[in-house]
Amino acid sequence: MPVKIGLFAGALFATASSAYAGAILIPPNLNPGDTYRIIFVTDSTINATSANAADYNAFVTTAAQNDPGLAALQTTWTALVSTGSTGVFTNTGLSSSDSTTAFYNTQGQLIAQGANGGPNSLYGGSHLAGIFDPNGAAPLDTIVWTGTMSDGSTSRFYLGISSSLGGLNNLSDASWTSADTHTSAQTHTIYGLSGILTAAATPEPSTFTTTALAAAALLLFAIARKHKTGSA
Repeated sequence: MPVKIGLFAGALFATASSAYAGAILIPPNLNPGDTYRIIFVTDSTINATSANAADYNAFVTTAAQNDPGLAALQTTWTALVSTGSTGVFTNTGLSSSDSTTAFYNTQGQLIAQGANGGPNSLYGGSHLAGIFDPNGAAPLDTIVWTGTMSDGSTSRFYLGISSSLGGLNNLSDASWTSADTHTSAQTHTIYGLSGILTAAATPEPSTFTTTALAAAALLLFAIARKHKTGSA
């Protein structure tokens, strides 16, 4: 009986502790007070026929809010896209002279340092890591609508016309944003960018985890007591 109880306890603990396992939303190398932003690729798709950047912002916001981890950040979300009237820097509030902002993926890896101006900046031509979905999974070479060139300028194949530019999420060279053009009526993913986040101390356990562990402890106590009574 003790072996069975131990196995049961282990199963309950594993279930509780892994309830929201997957994405790493506070990169491990940051200190409390450090600021950063998260980029993810949506796990749902949209066409690129709209000329209104707000439609893509709404799309990535919904994708983030549908994920418990990203939703818990309580931040704003914008799309890394360019349309004929709105470039990616305007849409996201990024600065082309920014050389300090740290951009991370949902695996806690540094993607880029700064928005533009350096070899490993967001729009500097190369990245340090790929971009993954809200859960930290790495879909292979997902086509992502961008309408944006590798230096952050608006492509002549911007979103909202018959053919638009897309990137590939797993690539760390310029192709992350400017791999190829596709018919805009097709549906593909979008990159979502968080607002500015601040690293805090290690967060308290979630309510779900705390409740599950408490329930497991009570259940084990009841089983052990019943076993002791039955053996008397």
